[in-house]
Amino acid sequence: MNTIKQYINNISSKKHQEEHKNNKFHKDFFSHSIEERQRDAAKALQKYQDKLPCVVIRGTNDTPEIKNHKFILPIDMTMGQFMVILRKYINPNENSNNTDNSDKALFLFVGESLTIPKSSSTIAEIYQAHKGEDNFLKIIYTCESTFG
Repeated sequence: MNTIKQYINNISSKKHQEEHKNNKFHKDFFSHSIEERQRDAAKALQKYQDKLPCVVIRGTNDTPEIKNHKFILPIDMTMGQFMVILRKYINPNENSNNTDNSDKALFLFVGESLTIPKSSSTIAEIYQAHKGEDNFLKIIYTCESTFG
């Protein structure tokens, strides 16, 4: 848990941006000012009135990377349903130790407080409680081995 907090605190640091300079998501999202991100969220909220803007961030380096980081999620989708979708996005080839992620548990944390949401909570409930000042809901995911 402490590593995830450190990761979140360092996301906008210059060292972190240098390490992820080839990662298009980090270039596109975190290099923009908060005002630009607020405008992006406002556009998404206006265009998709029944959906909410979310950003999904890998929590630890040993967790597989996903290709898409920005999601526009339906307000009535539950976190459990989103976990199923997110698991499909995880690329098993990114994990060099094990190409089969079926024995790994997926954990989600939301907001600055890194709260673990209930799987029965809707995206709308989570968004209202944990959206960032840029009006994006930040969801951090990490995988842990369930068998040691």
